[in-house]
Amino acid sequence: MPRPVNNSGKYFPGLDGLRAIAVLAVIVYHLGFKGAPGGLLGVGIFFTLSGYLITDLMIGERRRNGRINMSRFWLRRARRLLPAMLLMIAGVSGWLLWADPSRLSSLRGEIAASVFYVANWRQIFHHVSYFESFGPPSPFGHLWSLAVEEQFYLLWPLLLMLLVWLLPKRGFLACCALVLAAGSAAAMAVLYEPGVDPSRVYYGTDTRAFGMLIGSALAFVWPSWKISSAAKVSRTARIVLDSVGLAGLAAIVLMILKVGQYDPFLYQGGMVVLSLATAAVVAVAVHPASRIGSLLGIQPLKWLGVRSYGIYLWHYPIIVLSTPAIDTGDGHWQRSLLQLAATLLAAAMSWKWIEEPIRHGALGKLWKRLAGRQRSRIPAFAAAIGVAIVVLCSFAGLYKLQPEDAKAASVDAGETSGLMDEGRTVSWDTAVEDWVDHVTPPVMPDETAPPSPSPGTAPPPAEAPPQQHKPSPAAPSAAGSGKAEPSPAPTAPPAASAAPDDGGKGQEASAPPAQGSADPAGGSGAAGGGTAATPPPPESSQPPVQEVRSGKKVTAIGDSIMIDIEPYLSKMLPGIRIDGKIGRQFREAQDIVDGLAKDGKLGNEVIIGLGSNGAFTQKQLNKLLDSLSGVDQVLLVNTRVPRDWQDTVNEMLADTAKKYDNVQLVDWYSASEGMDSYFAKDGVHLNKSGSAAYASLVVKALND
Repeated sequence: MPRPVNNSGKYFPGLDGLRAIAVLAVIVYHLGFKGAPGGLLGVGIFFTLSGYLITDLMIGERRRNGRINMSRFWLRRARRLLPAMLLMIAGVSGWLLWADPSRLSSLRGEIAASVFYVANWRQIFHHVSYFESFGPPSPFGHLWSLAVEEQFYLLWPLLLMLLVWLLPKRGFLACCALVLAAGSAAAMAVLYEPGVDPSRVYYGTDTRAFGMLIGSALAFVWPSWKISSAAKVSRTARIVLDSVGLAGLAAIVLMILKVGQYDPFLYQGGMVVLSLATAAVVAVAVHPASRIGSLLGIQPLKWLGVRSYGIYLWHYPIIVLSTPAIDTGDGHWQRSLLQLAATLLAAAMSWKWIEEPIRHGALGKLWKRLAGRQRSRIPAFAAAIGVAIVVLCSFAGLYKLQPEDAKAASVDAGETSGLMDEGRTVSWDTAVEDWVDHVTPPVMPDETAPPSPSPGTAPPPAEAPPQQHKPSPAAPSAAGSGKAEPSPAPTAPPAASAAPDDGGKGQEASAPPAQGSADPAGGSGAAGGGTAATPPPPESSQPPVQEVRSGKKVTAIGDSIMIDIEPYLSKMLPGIRIDGKIGRQFREAQDIVDGLAKDGKLGNEVIIGLGSNGAFTQKQLNKLLDSLSGVDQVLLVNTRVPRDWQDTVNEMLADTAKKYDNVQLVDWYSASEGMDSYFAKDGVHLNKSGSAAYASLVVKALND
C-alpha cells in the first residue's frame, strides 16, 4: 500500500509490512523451499488485505462526498494494475519470442485471458491444474489471483451500492459481507473432495471471495477514519490490541510453515482461519496505538511492501524461465538468490519508471503533450506508452507463429511446448500422445517371447508378457533399495484411470522418447493394435542387469515412468504383468488392484510406481496397502519430479513403508541424485540409461 498521492488518504506502513510477508511467502513457495509448504497462503493474505483497503476506500469516499464515483474507482484500479502487468507480459513475451517461439505460441490463449482478467476461469474450464499440471510451467500461471481480485473489484462496488441503497448502516453492511463470505467458504468446503485435485476450489472466484469479503466486513466495523480519532488508549487496551495482532501474526506464520497445499484442512476451514487471522493483524496494524503496526512498518518490510505488486508480477516468470527442467542435484540456494535478486531489480525498475509515475499522473500529462497542449520534450516516464506498443508487437508475433512452427520446434524427445496449442488446452497426456504420432522408440523384446512381428502384423499372443515401445538399455543402475529416508519429489497431470486388466496384453499408453532417440517403431498396448518391434542392441551395449528370474508372479502398476521401464522389466522378469498409463494418479491404483485380485491375476509380488503426477492422501495409501496385505512383497518406488509435491509423496511413502511388514521402499530419488543423464528433456521421463537404472534398482529390491 504505497503512500496515497497528494495526501488523499491515510498511510499505514504496517500494512505494507504485511504485504511484504505475503509476497515473500509466495516466493519461498514457488522456489520450492521445504520449510514453508504453506507459502501459497500469501495469496490469501493479499485477498483479505485488498478487501479491507478497497471497501475502506469506497465507504470513505461516500462519507466525504455522499456517493461513490464508480467510473473513477474502476479507472483508478485499471491505472494502478494494468500498466505494470502489461509491461511484464510484454517483457516475457518478447523473451520467449526470441528464445522459445513454440512455447510462446502455446501461451497465446493464456496471455489474452490474463489481459482481460479471466485467467482463473480459463484455467478451470480448460482443466489446467494448479497442483498437478505437467510439462513446462507457464510463466503467466500466477496471474489467476489478479483475475480473482479484479473480478471482485468489478462486482463488489455494484453490490455495495445496492446494499447501501437498501440500508446505509455499517452494521447491516458488515453482516451482509459476512453472510456472503460464509456462503463462499461453504462452497469451497462442499466442492472440495479429499484426494482429488483441488484446483477448482483454489481458482474459483466464488470459492475464494470469502477472503476479500472478510476484509470488507472489517472495513465496515473498523474503518480507518474512525480509528484514527481514538488513537489514545489505555495501557490495558494497548496490551489487548497488541496481543490480538501478535496472535494473528503467529497464526499466519504457523500456517505458512505447517499447512501444505494437499492438507484437507486448508479447504475445509483452513483458509477461513487464515483470513480471520489476517483481518486481526490488519485491524491492529491500522490502529495508531499499536506496536504491531510499528513493527511491521520497519523500513525493509515497508520497501518490499510498497513494491509487492511488481515483485509478485515478476517473480514467477523469472523463476520458471531460469530453472532448468533437468536438475537432479541439491544445493540450489545460489540460483534462488539470483532469482530473488532479479525479481527485486525488475520490481524496483517497474515501480520507479512505470507504477510511481503513472500514480502521479504521467499518463494524463503524456496525453496532453501528445495532443499538442504542451510542446516540451516527453520525459522518461513516456516509456509507459512503449509498453502498449510492445504488447501489440508481442501479440502480432504470437498470431504470426503457425502451429506447424510450434510443433517443429518442440519435436525433441520428452519435450512438450506448454499447456495450450491452437487455442485449446493440451495436457501432458495429449502432448505425449501427439509426439508418439511422429516418433516412437523401439520395443525391447524379452528372450522368452516369440519372434518380433513385422510392421503391421498382429500383436503377440496373450500369454506373452506385455511389451511397450522404449529405447535400448545403457548404463547400469544405482543400487539403493530398502527403507531409505525420504527425498523430494515432483508431479504430473491427472489422467483417466486405465482398465484394471487388459487380458494380458500391453497397455495403451506410450511414453515420450528418450533424448536422442528417433527410431521409428510402432507400438501400442491395450488398444490391441499391431507393433513394429526392433531387435535389441548388441549385448555389449546393454547394462549389467540383475539375473533373469521368472516374473509370472509379479505385478507392476505405474504411470508413464512404468511405461518407460517396461521393456527392461520384461527382459529381467519374463512373464511380469505390467499396467502403466500416462498421467495415472495414485488414487486410480485401488481399482486396478481390486480388479486384478477379483480376476485372480494379482501377483504375489507387487510393484507400485506412482506419485509422479501428483500427491495423494494417507488414507488412500493405507487403503491400498491394506488391500495388499495378503501378498508376499510390495515395493513402493518413490519419485523424482521437478514439482512441489515431490517431497510430500516421498516422505509419505517412506513413513508408511516402515509400518507394514510386507512393504519395502525403493529409493529411486536417492539413486538418481545428480544423474541428469538419466532424464529426458522434461526432467521427469527417463531415457535409455535412466530406464535401465530404474528397472535394475527395482529388480534388485525384488531379489533382496
